[in-house]
Amino acid sequence: MHLHIKEDQIATLEETKEHLQYYLAHSTQKIYLNSQFKATLASLDEDGALFVADYKMRILPRSARETKAEFFGKRGWTLHTILMFRKKENCEELEIRAYDHWSTDTKQNAWFTASSFEAVFETIKHKPKWIRIMSDNGAHYHSSELMAIIAH
Repeated sequence: MHLHIKEDQIATLEETKEHLQYYLAHSTQKIYLNSQFKATLASLDEDGALFVADYKMRILPRSARETKAEFFGKRGWTLHTILMFRKKENCEELEIRAYDHWSTDTKQNAWFTASSFEAVFETIKHKPKWIRIMSDNGAHYHSSELMAIIAH
C-alpha cells in the first residue's frame, strides 16, 4: 500500500495499521481466554472452583455529559466482580455466584483486588480444595504481591 498512496498519507496508514494490530491482538486474546474458560468449566469437579475476576466499571458521581478528559479522570467508584463457578454436589449442574465489591478508591491495584478475593474466600461455606482464577490479565492480577497474598 505504501507504493500506492501519497507521501502525506503514510503516517495515517501506519497509525491505521497499528490500530488493526491492537484489534487483532485483542481478538486473539479473547478467543484464547474463551477456550480456556470452556476447558476449565469442563474440568470442574466437586472439589474445585473457577473464579472469573474483573474490574467492571467506574461509576461517576456527576452527569453523563462530561468531557473525555473528565470521564477518564481518576475519580468515582470502582466496581470489581468475582464470579464463582462450582459443580453442585452429586449433580452435573453448576452453581454460579457473583460477588461485587465497590470502592471509592479508583486505583485498580493488588491490595484492593486481594481484599476482594479475601471477602469471597471468607463467605464460602464449603471450601474448595482447588481454585482456578481467570482474569483479563490486568497488571493488578499478575503482580507478584497479589500472587503472594492469594497463595497465602
